[in-house]
Order: sequence, then structure tokens, then C-alpha cells
Amino acid sequence: IEITHICAPIGRGVRPAKRYPIDTLWVGDYIKRIDRIRFVRRSELLALTGITPARFGNIFHRGQLPFGDPNAERQGWADYSLDEAVQLALMLRLMELDWPIERATAAVREHFELLVSERDRKKPARRDLHFGVAIETLYLPADWSVSVDWVVHGFAGTLAELDDGMEDPSITEISGMVLVNASATVRRMIHTGRAKGAKPETLEKLRRRWRIRVDV
Repeated sequence: IEITHICAPIGRGVRPAKRYPIDTLWVGDYIKRIDRIRFVRRSELLALTGITPARFGNIFHRGQLPFGDPNAERQGWADYSLDEAVQLALMLRLMELDWPIERATAAVREHFELLVSERDRKKPARRDLHFGVAIETLYLPADWSVSVDWVVHGFAGTLAELDDGMEDPSITEISGMVLVNASATVRRMIHTGRAKGAKPETLEKLRRRWRIRVDV
């Protein structure tokens, strides 16, 4: 018998319980993903993402990592999950596309779960998954040459699903989009990790978790 999910209440009252994978832990009013068998040390996180220790330290101390509590490591934590490694790689990829680190961090932090949901829904993966944000620019009603604000909408899925994802009736007009091939990003992580000495079992877990077709 394989147990794949547990049930936990989603609040006070009579609402139905919500199902969570067994790699999660119920902690008070929070669900914390622990994913025990897929944690990596900082050295492997750096190997997988190709980031230097100095650059990682700068991002960490400025609170710009796209996951977790910025103060967690100061409390003694030094391990990172494979999903957090992917989050960091996606943030770095967005920065390669000239997105400022603040926007790249916020985009991954706020919308990464969309990508995880798509990854877990598609079995097996036949097409690359993409991750990105669409920017809706808001203008003054009396003068459309003056922008007053912008809204970011997250997207995750295949390119074939891109149009469907942008058909939200609440979106007035998409003025721009930044899109990253998430599957290609994970493939690059595997190749980079192999070259920089990441453990073969870590690379295999990463490949299987993201259903990447590449030899490890």
C-alpha cells in the first residue's frame, strides 16, 4: 500500500478538508513543505545553479532569494530543497533577460506554485513547461499615454496553453511578457551540476522530479 496524501483542515468551521502530499508537514495554521529526501547542501545548490558563493551571499544577505524565510539560515538551517534550487535558477534566468532582481525575485516567489501544479499534473511530460509573467499596464482613463500602474499575472504551462492562460476576462490588455523555458532551465541545471560535481543521485532526483528527458 502506498500512501500519497494526507488530509488537513483548511480553517475553522465546516469547510471540507484539503488533501496534501505526504512531503508536507502540518504546523499550526501553516503547511510547510519538508520534502525530506530531496534536500541539498548549499554547495550543491551553487553547483546546480552555477552561481558563485560571493554572489549567492550578496543575494541572501539582501533578502532577495525567491523562497523561504530570509532569516532561516541564521537560525541554523543550511539545506535547500530541489524546488528551491529550481526557483533560484528561474530567478537567475529572468535576470539574464534583463529583469531587475527585485521583479525577478517577486515573480518566482509569487507564482512558482503555478509551475509546480503544472509539473505535477502532466504525467508524463511530453512538452517543455514554461514559466513567466504577463504585464498589464494601467493608464489614466483620460490619457492613455500616461501609465499609472502595472499588474503582473503569472503563467505556467506549455506554449500551446499560453493563449488560453491569457484569456482571463479580468485582464484589460497585456503590454508585455517575460517567459522562461522552465524545463530547459532544469536541463541546464543537470548539465551544470554534473560539471561542477553535484552528486549523481541528486541529479537523478532532479531529473525525475521534473520529468526531464536527459541522461544523468
